[in-house]
Amino acid sequence: MKRFVRENGAALALAVVAAAGLKLAYSRLGPDQLTFMTGPTQALVTLITGCDFTYESDYGYVSLAHRIVIAKSCTGVNYLLAVFGMLAFTLVPAAAGQRAKLLALGSVAGISYATTVAVNSLRIALGIALRDAGFAWGWLTPERVHRAAGIVVYFLALVAVHALASRTLLRPCEGGRRCTGMLRAPLVWYGLVALALPFLNGAFLAHPRLFAEHSAWVLAVALLLAGGLGLLSRRRAAASSYQPTPTRDAAPAL
Repeated sequence: MKRFVRENGAALALAVVAAAGLKLAYSRLGPDQLTFMTGPTQALVTLITGCDFTYESDYGYVSLAHRIVIAKSCTGVNYLLAVFGMLAFTLVPAAAGQRAKLLALGSVAGISYATTVAVNSLRIALGIALRDAGFAWGWLTPERVHRAAGIVVYFLALVAVHALASRTLLRPCEGGRRCTGMLRAPLVWYGLVALALPFLNGAFLAHPRLFAEHSAWVLAVALLLAGGLGLLSRRRAAASSYQPTPTRDAAPAL
């Protein structure tokens, strides 16, 4: 542990300070100062869905035809923090030397930004498609469908990013254990930004019922996805390691 802190403490501390600074800046900036996030997002959503947006000052990107607003709350900053934190704690320790660790941290920042814009755009586009299709049933209201779809997109993308970043750093899966273990980081970081941060910001005290429902959805969907992916990984690992035993009646090799 002491060696880990000595080798990675400075770079990881810088990552934590940068994440805290971004969160603080986000809380103080208005929609006009966050177009570096919402601008590329609306461009990608337009490319995917064909929806046209116009920018309203101090409000966000608006599509009157589809009654959609890409506002400050749609920037995906919390998801950006999840990707950044997860990749920083995955890639920085793997880099050799302080200079390489700092360079890795810069690369992590760029990758996290690009990933967030792409994934957030996909989430919004999927939400538009589900709403336009009128997908709802009983207690599964359009709002709950939108929430569940967002959790699915965010979590699966986090798993995919972690897997891509780790495939050259971790050994191949052994009996599914490594694959299953690789789900822990996405679960932890998604839980931090989806549950812990809102709780610390007072979401539970302000709206206890809504926060409880949100937490239940996040836990249920994320754990269900993690369980399914873990089971699939174990089955694939078992299938790849299976070697049938030759029988006496088998034809001789030529």
